[in-house]
Amino acid sequence: MPACCNPRDSPPAPQKRSIAAILDEGKPMPAIYGDRHLLVDGDASVSRPVSAATQRSMRGNRSRDTLPEMAVRRLLHAQGFRYRVSARPLPDLRRTADIVFTRVRVAVFIDGCFWHRCPVHATTPKTRPEFWQAKFDRNVARDADTSTRLRAAGWTVLRYWEHEEPAVVAGAVAAAVMGRSENSGSPASDRDRPHLLSPETASSPTCGRH
Repeated sequence: MPACCNPRDSPPAPQKRSIAAILDEGKPMPAIYGDRHLLVDGDASVSRPVSAATQRSMRGNRSRDTLPEMAVRRLLHAQGFRYRVSARPLPDLRRTADIVFTRVRVAVFIDGCFWHRCPVHATTPKTRPEFWQAKFDRNVARDADTSTRLRAAGWTVLRYWEHEEPAVVAGAVAAAVMGRSENSGSPASDRDRPHLLSPETASSPTCGRH
Protein backbone atom coordinates (compact mmCIF):
# COMPACT_ATOMS: atom_id res chain seq x y z
CA MET A 1 0.00 0.00 0.00
CA PRO A 2 1.46 3.41 -0.92
CA ALA A 3 2.46 5.55 2.02
CA CYS A 4 -0.09 8.22 1.07
CA CYS A 5 -2.88 5.66 1.38
CA ASN A 6 -1.92 4.37 4.81
CA PRO A 7 -4.83 5.23 7.17
CA ARG A 8 -2.32 5.80 9.96
CA ASP A 9 -0.81 8.65 7.95
CA SER A 10 -4.12 10.46 7.49
CA PRO A 11 -4.28 13.91 9.07
CA PRO A 12 -6.43 14.21 12.19
CA ALA A 13 -9.98 15.51 11.84
CA PRO A 14 -10.16 19.29 12.29
CA GLN A 15 -11.43 20.52 15.63
CA LYS A 16 -14.62 22.58 15.68
CA ARG A 17 -13.85 26.21 16.40
CA SER A 18 -16.05 28.99 17.69
CA ILE A 19 -16.81 31.91 15.38
CA ALA A 20 -15.35 34.34 17.91
CA ALA A 21 -12.01 32.52 17.83
CA ILE A 22 -11.97 32.44 14.04
CA LEU A 23 -12.76 36.15 13.78
CA ASP A 24 -10.03 36.97 16.28
CA GLU A 25 -7.53 35.17 14.04
CA GLY A 26 -8.94 36.60 10.80
CA LYS A 27 -9.51 33.14 9.30
CA PRO A 28 -12.42 32.20 6.98
CA MET A 29 -15.63 31.03 8.65
CA PRO A 30 -17.74 28.02 7.65
CA ALA A 31 -20.68 28.83 5.38
CA ILE A 32 -23.14 27.51 7.99
CA TYR A 33 -22.59 30.69 9.98
CA GLY A 34 -23.68 33.08 7.21
CA ASP A 35 -25.83 36.08 8.05
CA ARG A 36 -27.46 38.45 5.59
CA HIS A 37 -27.52 41.26 8.19
CA LEU A 38 -23.73 41.38 8.53
CA LEU A 39 -23.30 44.48 6.37
CA VAL A 40 -26.18 46.79 7.20
CA ASP A 41 -27.31 49.33 4.60
CA GLY A 42 -23.95 51.01 4.08
CA ASP A 43 -23.35 51.74 7.76
CA ALA A 44 -19.62 52.52 7.88
CA SER A 45 -19.30 51.28 11.46
CA VAL A 46 -20.65 47.91 10.35
CA SER A 47 -19.21 47.53 6.87
CA ARG A 48 -15.61 48.08 7.98
CA PRO A 49 -14.64 45.27 10.34
CA VAL A 50 -11.58 45.13 12.52
CA SER A 51 -9.16 43.88 9.87
CA ALA A 52 -8.89 43.20 6.15
CA ALA A 53 -8.76 39.47 6.86
CA THR A 54 -11.94 39.64 8.92
CA GLN A 55 -13.60 41.71 6.21
CA ARG A 56 -12.80 39.02 3.61
CA SER A 57 -14.14 36.40 5.96
CA MET A 58 -17.36 38.31 6.52
CA ARG A 59 -17.88 38.87 2.81
CA GLY A 60 -17.60 35.13 2.25
CA ASN A 61 -20.56 34.33 4.50
CA ARG A 62 -23.66 32.91 2.86
CA SER A 63 -26.93 34.79 3.19
CA ARG A 64 -29.08 31.74 2.39
CA ASP A 65 -28.98 27.98 1.95
CA THR A 66 -27.12 27.34 5.20
CA LEU A 67 -26.99 23.71 6.32
CA PRO A 68 -29.67 24.10 9.04
CA GLU A 69 -32.03 25.84 6.59
CA MET A 70 -31.56 23.20 3.93
CA ALA A 71 -32.13 20.37 6.39
CA VAL A 72 -35.47 21.85 7.45
CA ARG A 73 -36.48 22.63 3.89
CA ARG A 74 -35.78 19.08 2.74
CA LEU A 75 -38.02 17.68 5.46
CA LEU A 76 -40.83 20.10 4.63
CA HIS A 77 -40.52 19.41 0.91
CA ALA A 78 -40.64 15.67 1.52
CA GLN A 79 -43.96 16.17 3.29
CA GLY A 80 -45.36 17.95 0.24
CA PHE A 81 -45.05 21.54 1.41
CA ARG A 82 -44.09 24.23 -1.07
CA TYR A 83 -42.65 27.57 -0.06
CA ARG A 84 -40.48 30.49 -1.08
CA VAL A 85 -36.85 30.72 0.02
CA SER A 86 -35.14 33.87 1.30
CA ALA A 87 -38.12 36.01 0.34
CA ARG A 88 -39.75 39.17 1.64
CA PRO A 89 -43.03 38.40 3.40
CA LEU A 90 -44.05 42.03 2.93
CA PRO A 91 -43.04 43.61 -0.40
CA ASP A 92 -42.60 47.07 1.14
CA LEU A 93 -40.46 45.81 4.05
CA ARG A 94 -36.81 45.21 3.24
CA ARG A 95 -36.53 42.12 5.42
CA THR A 96 -36.38 38.53 4.22
CA ALA A 97 -37.39 35.31 5.95
CA ASP A 98 -35.61 32.02 5.35
CA ILE A 99 -38.78 30.06 4.49
CA VAL A 100 -42.01 31.81 3.48
CA PHE A 101 -45.48 30.30 3.05
CA THR A 102 -47.20 33.14 1.24
CA ARG A 103 -50.74 31.74 0.97
CA VAL A 104 -51.14 31.10 4.69
CA ARG A 105 -48.76 33.89 5.75
CA VAL A 106 -46.21 31.99 7.80
CA ALA A 107 -42.63 33.30 7.94
CA VAL A 108 -39.84 31.07 9.27
CA PHE A 109 -36.45 32.32 10.45
CA ILE A 110 -33.58 29.96 11.29
CA ASP A 111 -31.16 32.25 13.05
CA GLY A 112 -27.45 31.73 13.52
CA CYS A 113 -26.41 31.34 17.14
CA PHE A 114 -23.47 33.73 16.84
CA TRP A 115 -25.01 36.67 14.98
CA HIS A 116 -28.43 36.55 16.63
CA ARG A 117 -27.14 35.83 20.16
CA CYS A 118 -28.31 32.39 21.10
CA PRO A 119 -28.30 32.24 24.92
CA VAL A 120 -26.57 28.84 24.79
CA HIS A 121 -23.87 29.23 22.12
CA ALA A 122 -23.29 32.96 21.57
CA THR A 123 -19.70 34.12 21.98
CA THR A 124 -18.03 37.50 21.49
CA PRO A 125 -14.69 38.15 19.73
CA LYS A 126 -11.97 39.42 22.04
CA THR A 127 -10.93 42.06 19.52
CA ARG A 128 -12.95 45.28 19.87
CA PRO A 129 -15.74 43.78 21.97
CA GLU A 130 -17.61 47.10 22.08
CA PHE A 131 -17.82 47.14 18.29
CA TRP A 132 -19.20 43.61 18.18
CA GLN A 133 -21.64 44.15 21.03
CA ALA A 134 -23.12 47.16 19.23
CA LYS A 135 -23.53 45.06 16.09
CA PHE A 136 -25.14 42.22 18.02
CA ASP A 137 -27.54 44.64 19.70
CA ARG A 138 -28.59 45.96 16.28
CA ASN A 139 -29.19 42.44 15.01
CA VAL A 140 -31.34 41.54 18.00
CA ALA A 141 -33.31 44.80 17.72
CA ARG A 142 -33.82 44.23 14.00
CA ASP A 143 -35.09 40.70 14.64
CA ALA A 144 -37.61 41.95 17.20
CA ASP A 145 -38.73 44.78 14.92
CA THR A 146 -39.17 42.38 11.99
CA SER A 147 -41.28 39.99 14.06
CA THR A 148 -43.43 42.84 15.38
CA ARG A 149 -44.09 44.26 11.91
CA LEU A 150 -44.96 40.89 10.40
CA ARG A 151 -47.33 39.97 13.22
CA ALA A 152 -49.01 43.37 12.93
CA ALA A 153 -49.62 42.56 9.26
CA GLY A 154 -51.27 39.26 10.14
CA TRP A 155 -48.33 36.89 9.71
CA THR A 156 -47.34 33.99 11.94
CA VAL A 157 -43.64 34.38 12.76
CA LEU A 158 -41.62 31.31 13.71
CA ARG A 159 -38.02 31.69 14.87
CA TYR A 160 -35.59 28.88 15.57
CA TRP A 161 -31.90 28.61 16.39
CA GLU A 162 -29.59 26.88 13.95
CA HIS A 163 -28.68 24.28 16.59
CA GLU A 164 -32.24 22.99 16.98
CA GLU A 165 -33.05 19.55 15.62
CA PRO A 166 -34.26 19.92 12.00
CA ALA A 167 -36.94 17.24 12.40
CA VAL A 168 -38.43 19.05 15.40
CA VAL A 169 -38.32 22.40 13.63
CA ALA A 170 -39.90 20.98 10.47
CA GLY A 171 -42.64 19.34 12.52
CA ALA A 172 -43.49 22.58 14.31
CA VAL A 173 -43.50 24.53 11.05
CA ALA A 174 -45.73 21.94 9.39
CA ALA A 175 -48.19 22.10 12.28
CA ALA A 176 -48.30 25.91 12.11
CA VAL A 177 -48.86 25.95 8.35
CA MET A 178 -51.60 23.34 8.55
CA GLY A 179 -53.25 25.21 11.39
CA ARG A 180 -53.28 28.46 9.45
CA SER A 181 -54.64 26.68 6.38
CA GLU A 182 -57.49 25.08 8.34
CA ASN A 183 -58.38 28.33 10.13
CA SER A 184 -58.45 30.32 6.91
CA GLY A 185 -60.80 27.84 5.27
CA SER A 186 -59.02 28.22 1.94
CA PRO A 187 -56.87 25.64 0.16
CA ALA A 188 -53.19 26.39 0.55
CA SER A 189 -50.60 26.01 -2.13
CA ASP A 190 -48.55 24.21 0.51
CA ARG A 191 -49.94 20.72 -0.08
CA ASP A 192 -51.37 19.06 3.05
CA ARG A 193 -50.03 15.56 2.60
CA PRO A 194 -49.70 13.13 5.53
CA HIS A 195 -46.98 14.15 7.95
CA LEU A 196 -43.75 12.19 8.11
CA LEU A 197 -43.31 13.35 11.70
CA SER A 198 -45.31 12.32 14.71
CA PRO A 199 -47.83 14.75 16.26
CA GLU A 200 -45.76 14.69 19.44
CA THR A 201 -42.71 15.93 17.54
CA ALA A 202 -44.68 18.50 15.57
CA SER A 203 -46.12 20.08 18.70
CA SER A 204 -42.96 19.98 20.80
CA PRO A 205 -43.03 22.96 23.22
CA THR A 206 -39.22 23.05 23.37
CA CYS A 207 -38.85 24.07 19.74
CA GLY A 208 -38.46 27.66 18.62
CA ARG A 209 -38.72 31.02 20.35
CA HIS A 210 -40.71 34.25 20.16
